[in-house]
Amino acid sequence: MINNEQIDYRFKILYFIGIMSVIVEHLHHLSSIDFDFQGWFHYSSYHMPLFMFGAGYFFKQKNLNYMTKYICNKFKKLILPIYIYNLFYGFYSQLLKKFKFKYIRDFSFKIIFLEPLIGLGFKNIAPSWFSATLFYVEVYNILKRKLVLSLFKF
Repeated sequence: MINNEQIDYRFKILYFIGIMSVIVEHLHHLSSIDFDFQGWFHYSSYHMPLFMFGAGYFFKQKNLNYMTKYICNKFKKLILPIYIYNLFYGFYSQLLKKFKFKYIRDFSFKIIFLEPLIGLGFKNIAPSWFSATLFYVEVYNILKRKLVLSLFKF
């Protein structure tokens, strides 16, 4: 163990269930995986609340003292890779356009910087909606905590 921190495997298992439910939800439409569980709870009904719960549960109070640094680190880990992938895929798609491939979008500020934040952008970036949403949850979590602490001075 690093820094004598204990790993709570119960939450690792919950995260695993959440990630697997996302995967099963995406594969369910392809009829490749189907569980009877689907009849009771729709897969997409609980995975985002589960990840939001985890974001709050694993939050460390010391991050409130370094809020800007915390948000910047989350941006580097969750949003920057989306931008980098989108940019490289955009260059690749423009190269394909030179070879007369159809339906290739042109570069624009909106496609490169705004659309990836909602899972759009160039063609194969749609799964990134999850990283962007997780970033929003993390930012909301720390801002909400800071606001509540400043209002009630706990």
